[in-house]
Amino acid sequence: MVFQQCSLFDAYASLLPEDGVFVMTIVPNSLRASRLLTYQNPTGMTSEIEPFIHAVTANNVAAYSTADLLSKPLLDGEYVFFRTDMHWTPYGASLVVRQMLEEAGESLPPYEDFPCIQEYPFLGTLYRDTQSKQMEENPDTLDILMPTRSVQVRRYTDPNTVEEISFIQNDANPRDRYTVYLGGPGGNLTMIERTDAESEKPKTCLIITDSYGLCTAPFFAEVYDRVLLYDPRYYNKNQMGSVANLIEQYLVTDIYMIIGELHAFDGSFFQLCNRHF
Repeated sequence: MVFQQCSLFDAYASLLPEDGVFVMTIVPNSLRASRLLTYQNPTGMTSEIEPFIHAVTANNVAAYSTADLLSKPLLDGEYVFFRTDMHWTPYGASLVVRQMLEEAGESLPPYEDFPCIQEYPFLGTLYRDTQSKQMEENPDTLDILMPTRSVQVRRYTDPNTVEEISFIQNDANPRDRYTVYLGGPGGNLTMIERTDAESEKPKTCLIITDSYGLCTAPFFAEVYDRVLLYDPRYYNKNQMGSVANLIEQYLVTDIYMIIGELHAFDGSFFQLCNRHF
């Protein structure tokens, strides 16, 4: 299965321009991350998948281990994973995305530069599913970030059916407030475009992601003129055509894959990617 996934990564990378890169990461569930803090002598998370991917794929394919990158910040007490929600925090995501962008020769402004509203108390999906009293007494804080530049967000049902949506959906489900980012996963394709972009060929990236990639949208929108978000769980190839065609149509220069470890390890996410390619 891993070899098949690597072949898929190479196929994506082959569609990019000479200086384009395909960069991927797998994000641990916050439950696994938080469990480290209960050990007497915690040593941190680690992953052997990303080094293997790097070894057997093309030169323009890179794999970053979120487990390795966030272990030290986690053990140092930095707020990189939620306690009451399965996801990483936007701050934790920024640490990994910064490394991924550097692979493409891009740099991310400091986290503090992004306009931010903090929502407290935040009780996420783990609390929703357990109604844990301990979680209720130790709520999280949700950073709601915006790009520093003006953007327009559109969600496509098919190439001719599009709806403009808000970057931040303040009316998001109160039982799943992490979905304030772009209203959560959904639609065939979500496109974020900077309204101040002047180039006739906007610099474009494709984000292949599940819900873990939602809070990374402000960071990619800071660097790229146009960001395409594709979640294979909601994509319909009959309506939108192949993802390979989208990459060529929108002149995508770089591709990033950000997925939670559950989808990475059960195989269904990659099966859908293959089907849509």
